[in-house]
Amino acid sequence: GRLLSTAMAAGLTAAVGHRAASFLSAGAPGAAAVPSGVPGNWERVARRRVQHFGYRFDYATRSFGDCLGPLPPQVHAVARRVGSLDSVKQCMDQATANDYPPGVGLAAHIDTHYAFTGAIASLSLGSHCCMEFLQGPTPPEPGSRMDSGDAVAVVVAGSDERDASQRRLLLLPRRSLLIMTGEARYAWRHGILARRTDMVGGAALPRDRRVSLTLRKVRGFACNCEYPESCDSQSAPLQPTRLALKQQCQPQPQRLPLPQQQPPQQQQP
Repeated sequence: GRLLSTAMAAGLTAAVGHRAASFLSAGAPGAAAVPSGVPGNWERVARRRVQHFGYRFDYATRSFGDCLGPLPPQVHAVARRVGSLDSVKQCMDQATANDYPPGVGLAAHIDTHYAFTGAIASLSLGSHCCMEFLQGPTPPEPGSRMDSGDAVAVVVAGSDERDASQRRLLLLPRRSLLIMTGEARYAWRHGILARRTDMVGGAALPRDRRVSLTLRKVRGFACNCEYPESCDSQSAPLQPTRLALKQQCQPQPQRLPLPQQQPPQQQQP
């Protein structure tokens, strides 16, 4: 499909993000396979369903888990095509399908440097959505409003954004492909605000059910990228996820002390 390069912010290198509205045509193989036709078990994470292929994704550690075997044929076909793109050029061996009901978002994050290497791609099936790219740790006041040219967002309480110079919105049309490389991959957080309608070019676009297929390349060794302040292998601490914090706060069952075993009595001769 035709790739449209989109700069996230001033100073970001070329090809930090792409969108391809025609990456999959409506009748192409894989265009509807992930929502309904891929075998496997959906799992519930927060308010969405997820399914992993190749390797399990661990949301508590933000890393890959058990090997699940080869990618299913339909997912492999998409992964091979994505991996052959000039901006990717690597074998994508881990995939996660996310099933978003209307109004469900995604917490802003940077995919772990240690766990995954190179470009990260996300294919949007079903509905569109607006993805936010964020830089900087300080959030703005709840209720503040920003405009990035073709989209408008209202910051909600508890969101993780900062100011307009460190925040960009990118419209992901249905069947589009997002590729994150360079600074957008390693130093900018990406997320989706939980809302049912996106404002794009002054028009309201209601969201419908959206299924995304995220494709990654498993690394599993230390990263030495040029963004140490965002690199979990260098100076950046790996912040615990909400799932990890929730698991830490769950009361652990009390264990009763085991009864002391008495030595058998010696019988008198």
